Amino acid sequence: MIPSRVFRILKQVKVLALMAIAAGASPVGAAPPAPVPAAASAKPWICPQLDHADAYTNEGYRFIRQGKGEWLFRTGTDLTLMAPLSAANIDNFARLRKRLADSGTRLVISVSPPRGAIMRQFIDPIGLRGEPFSADAAMSTYFTMVKRLRGVGIMAPDTILAANNPAFTLEGTPREFYLSGDLHWTAYGAFVTAKALKQEMAKNPEFASLPPGQFATSLVAPKLTVQTIREEAYKICKVPYNGEMRVFYDTVAEAADDAGGLLGDGGLLDDAGVEVALVGTSFSVVEYANFSGFLRQELGTEVANYGIAGGGLSASILSYMLSEDYAQAKPKFLIWEMQYHNLKEVDALPLIMGAADGDCGAKALIAGKETPVKLGQTTAFTVRSGDRHRIKGPANAVLDFGDSDARRYHLYLTYTDGTKARFDVDATRWSHPANKIIVRVPRDGADLASISLVPDQRLSGNVSARICRASL
Repeated sequence: MIPSRVFRILKQVKVLALMAIAAGASPVGAAPPAPVPAAASAKPWICPQLDHADAYTNEGYRFIRQGKGEWLFRTGTDLTLMAPLSAANIDNFARLRKRLADSGTRLVISVSPPRGAIMRQFIDPIGLRGEPFSADAAMSTYFTMVKRLRGVGIMAPDTILAANNPAFTLEGTPREFYLSGDLHWTAYGAFVTAKALKQEMAKNPEFASLPPGQFATSLVAPKLTVQTIREEAYKICKVPYNGEMRVFYDTVAEAADDAGGLLGDGGLLDDAGVEVALVGTSFSVVEYANFSGFLRQELGTEVANYGIAGGGLSASILSYMLSEDYAQAKPKFLIWEMQYHNLKEVDALPLIMGAADGDCGAKALIAGKETPVKLGQTTAFTVRSGDRHRIKGPANAVLDFGDSDARRYHLYLTYTDGTKARFDVDATRWSHPANKIIVRVPRDGADLASISLVPDQRLSGNVSARICRASL
């Protein structure tokens, strides 16, 4: 009988040979061929319509610009300079870290670097057509953001350092962090991010107490997939697009036999429980990138993946923290994966902070009665003037839909001076019931006067609201 480890090596050699035949790749171990830039006229996915905003089915792809070779960039995301995180937002991240720490959870934030900055060698100045972009400025902002998160005690890995480490290589994948025609990272980008996370988390004493496991990652047969930016360009330019072959990776748990050998794909940690949870974007769930698999192998422990594709900054972490999974068992480490441009959505932080505190239920400072949800605006709760003194200081507003599943609505906190704080709740991608939302009351100064909502969907049933004491 062939030992399992030898079998896996033979399997990988076969897969790499198939990949080379399917994709015209160079032999394993050989340097990949340098990309040969083609003339703009030879690109079927480059056309004048790419300059027209109304041609895009998703505004997140505006505007597609041609890079070198097969590379495409989006001016609104890849080639945009983000403003640094404000002191107020850094304070909110710090409060979230402390609240989680009080519950026994260490917060780890992994931000993927800006695509245009880390892949700057593929930007073509001619393709930008005079539009300004400074890769140095974008990278500087990124490093400042990581430094500020670390400054308030959050574990934030240095992904760039890992990506530049020549010792970190992934068989079958070039050393490029992002795909040429897609917003997502490559398997290599996921792999080095997992390496960086291991280096950062290992500094924490609790890391050594994670349930140990053994994992192995192997290549699997290439599959036909699409690259999303290129797909959008083909669609706009009205050219058929059939996708491309892409190598995939798979990570499995291994168990030891009586002789100390490895026993196939069995799991080690079924009875030990999961103590590392991953929340994040499509980067965490795209199959070919195998991010959670690389994490399992690097960390040497199980990882529960709660990532949500298309959920932006908040969908995954809100869905998880408002779920029974989180209520019943807090993880030792919560890894929050996000993309650099997701930080434009930091207005959702009060919702995430509220979810971390949880619902106080019967211990509410003040509570309202159930109110039928109607078309248009529904006032869920009006704070009486005699009760306002009871909610001075840090507070959370809880909106409870009972048995209803409220996926899309706008939540308004109105204050006595007439100002309003608006939160747009989009739970359409949540993997758990969306019958409750909790928000940190953000306004300083005037008192809270009312809580109301305007649904974007047809809702039935009742809604109630209450005010809870929030953590500092």
